[in-house]
Amino acid sequence: MKTMLFSVLVAVATIGLGQETSPPLALVLSGGGAKGAYEVGVWQELQAAGIAPRVTAISGTSVGAINAALFATRPEAAETLWLENMEEVFTLNTNRVAESLQKTVDDASRAVAIAEETGEDWKGVASFLLATLVRVAGDYAETVGSDAPREGYVDSSKLAAALEGALPKEWTDGAPAVYATAFEKGSIKQTATWRLNDEPHERRVKMLRASAAIPLGFDTVEIDGKTYVDGGWESRGGDNVPLEPILEKHPEIKTVVVVYLDDEKHLNKDRFAKNRALADAANVRLVEIVPSENIGGAFGGWQGVFDASPETARHLIELGRSDARRKLKEAGLAK
Repeated sequence: MKTMLFSVLVAVATIGLGQETSPPLALVLSGGGAKGAYEVGVWQELQAAGIAPRVTAISGTSVGAINAALFATRPEAAETLWLENMEEVFTLNTNRVAESLQKTVDDASRAVAIAEETGEDWKGVASFLLATLVRVAGDYAETVGSDAPREGYVDSSKLAAALEGALPKEWTDGAPAVYATAFEKGSIKQTATWRLNDEPHERRVKMLRASAAIPLGFDTVEIDGKTYVDGGWESRGGDNVPLEPILEKHPEIKTVVVVYLDDEKHLNKDRFAKNRALADAANVRLVEIVPSENIGGAFGGWQGVFDASPETARHLIELGRSDARRKLKEAGLAK
């Protein structure tokens, strides 16, 4: 009788103290450049639904890794960063652009000189087209086939400064585990996944920059003698929706919220199917949040990748909240 009474009293005390009894969750955040503002809205909805404290691990690629670090350590700074700083992050590197334009002007000048010297315009046109082809082929080879560092067309110092200002130098022991994925330049299917929590601040910022180094956009980043670019470069073997770090390192987590940055029509169906197969094999439930509208915009989705205007960010944050609210209710994770 005394034992039963003691058990009841312990149970009542536990409830009274509000001890967390809900199982842990993980969050997987896709890459997608400026479309990442959508993930801020999803996180805000997780907070509003009281689910955020259950998130014990977050895996992200590119902007997803940046958001993961923010959500784990300073979530209150995420919306401010997107509404006030991210547009500047995507500022063009004027020196790099001017250099590229000058090469084009030089090629055109040589083409005109050839046409005037020979009296045959087609030779000038052919010279210009050949020079352009050689330059494009060289850029492609340097971007894809070489492990050499490469300067991007976006001013990468802006991203470095934004990360320095937004992230705390010290992370608390209770912060969720954060994983960032990057791709080894010049390789095929060689990705690196770093757990950021125990890294020193400067190295952590460098790893986030590496994960977010969109090819040709941002500067590549060298870490431990290897050169890295955006982890979401799936055509080369990258992983833009990095579920595997969660499955491999956190077998205790049986529900994972996955946030995509492409709508149903533009989703990478192979990646979608692969993650579902991986989750099924691990007996893990996926709660997949997909944008209810096309947030990629024109030019094959690249407009959305680089449109970091406050107006667009604000719209994406609200859309993320709306989509997450609906999906979390459907999944039974929120009332």
